[in-house]
Amino acid sequence: MVRTSPRLFVRLTQHRCHRGCTGDGTAFSQSSMVSQNGELPIYVSLYKVKGSLAGTFLFEATDTGDLDGTLDWTKPANDKESFYPGGFAIPVPTVGAVYTKPATNTHPSSI
Repeated sequence: MVRTSPRLFVRLTQHRCHRGCTGDGTAFSQSSMVSQNGELPIYVSLYKVKGSLAGTFLFEATDTGDLDGTLDWTKPANDKESFYPGGFAIPVPTVGAVYTKPATNTHPSSI
């Protein structure tokens, strides 16, 4: 699972299916393969093919996580939209880590 700012959520599964939701509530999904050097390309067409989410995640163990990269998020201007009617094109730095489920009945303060 990857959480980035501004409010982008991406869930990566072992089946290489990526599902997520942007900060404005736009859901997306994509499938791709991790390359031999640990790169996972992401490209999702958004907003009726007028915007996109694109970039590459690199899987490698670092001091900050197990995955990092930058996604370029573009949304076209549309004055009928409630969120970001002026549109935008922004880089979204990403970092993620492998999630390990705590043992059953583990209190959050003991983790």
